[in-house]
Amino acid sequence: MADHVNQALYLGVHTNFYTDSGAGLIGYSVGSAGSPAYDTIRTDITHHDYGGDGTAFYSDGDDITYSIDGGAATTSGFENTLNITATITYADGTPDYTGVFMVDQTADGSVFLVSWSDPSDPANAALVAGPIESITVDSVGIYDSNMGDSLPNAGVMFVCFAQGTLIGTGPGRSKRVEDLSAGDAVQTRDHGLQTVRWIGCRRLQLHTSPNMQPVRLSAGSLGEGLPLRDLIVSPQHRMLVRSRIVQRMFGVEEVLCPATKLTALPGVQPAAELASVTYFHILLDRHEVIFAEGAPAESMFLGPQARIMAGEEAWAEISSLFPEAACEGFQPAPARLLASGSSASGLAWRHARNRKPLLCFDRCGHRKPAETYVISAAEPGHTRALARGPAAFRLRKTRPAYVILSQAGL
Repeated sequence: MADHVNQALYLGVHTNFYTDSGAGLIGYSVGSAGSPAYDTIRTDITHHDYGGDGTAFYSDGDDITYSIDGGAATTSGFENTLNITATITYADGTPDYTGVFMVDQTADGSVFLVSWSDPSDPANAALVAGPIESITVDSVGIYDSNMGDSLPNAGVMFVCFAQGTLIGTGPGRSKRVEDLSAGDAVQTRDHGLQTVRWIGCRRLQLHTSPNMQPVRLSAGSLGEGLPLRDLIVSPQHRMLVRSRIVQRMFGVEEVLCPATKLTALPGVQPAAELASVTYFHILLDRHEVIFAEGAPAESMFLGPQARIMAGEEAWAEISSLFPEAACEGFQPAPARLLASGSSASGLAWRHARNRKPLLCFDRCGHRKPAETYVISAAEPGHTRALARGPAAFRLRKTRPAYVILSQAGL
């Protein structure tokens, strides 16, 4: 067992986040000028990592020990983690700070605002910038419901599409993810058609795997009219984000960001109504950006978490296809910069605050990409083709879908 000690601020007892997705925290405030928070809420908490995997994890039986106001130590099971946007007011005149913080909840309902695992995160500095008079929760966004708080050098990324997702397989074509097989070709953003090397599948009952509760990205929620239909992915599945905010924050045009970090955005939320889900993994020769319901999303990434995600039997199949993946020190190249932790939360928060779409091409001064995002006449009334590029294509609306005509055929 490994222990991890965090400085924390006690925010009281609240309804289980899994019941209300943390909505009961919105508007909650602790501390005032007459009763400043620094007199009552600062404490240390100890995460007991019984699983030894570097995460505080509900299903591992991990728990938290804490003491309030110097009282007796209490130990309670780890239950949930949320990220929140909160405003801190200081008693000494230090300017107010509004930022994205992380809160942990124990099985007895106690809620603690804890420091991020990255010591350089500005939210951590805000916790010690001055005597805290009050903290007010402005909004909440799911970090991982019941999955756990990422402790240093930890985190497992489950990258899956839900059954029924349409995957682009070429201009004018798509397949449901469950109908894909090794040897099929899928459309990628960077390298045209690429061969599927391996497909994984698992069915989960979510009451026993609540950490894998899917995220639903409603039609049009990412911008540019994408996704074309509601897209359901695992919480850690990364979606492409392209905007001026990305350029300012990361110095690149595009990043990949976990879906669970995007829940601050309208139309992106946990698919809480699902009691079970069948997930599919798509592995290509390299990490790629592919198209799911027309929206750019990642394929399976053979990073450090891949073996945990796949399981031993599936990992044996994968390592037979990619022997280098089993070698110590193997570090595959990601298709884009991978946004994570508070930087990913901050990215979503800035888009939400400024009401900017996560996908922005022409309006942001970007050249539209040359590929075709969509891709199916298989779903009458639901799909349409969006041709990208300088007059290379035009669209003609037909019934029941759209088709693409090249200039040569006009």
